[in-house]
Amino acid sequence: MAKFCKTRVTPALRQVVDDLPDDPDAVKAFGIEFGTKMCRELLESGLTLGLHFYTLNLEKVVYGIAEQLGLLTKEVESNEADAATMVAVGSAWAREGDH
Repeated sequence: MAKFCKTRVTPALRQVVDDLPDDPDAVKAFGIEFGTKMCRELLESGLTLGLHFYTLNLEKVVYGIAEQLGLLTKEVESNEADAATMVAVGSAWAREGDH
């Protein structure tokens, strides 16, 4: 995804991600842990008034981050049943068959 978005990650972060098992749940758990740490540091710095997330219709990790930060006021249920059919198309994501 970093290559698709033409962004960079630090070598240390790349190594951690590369060492994760080939398991979507493990990757999501790491995303929640790392995202929560980054968001908490941003919020505690006083340099931002809030957060904005691009979920690409895969909101489970964002819900996990918001929960860890204590930002959710009610329980929400994430449904990523369609995650396996999401593919990169040009500069956007689409479901297979939509393009």
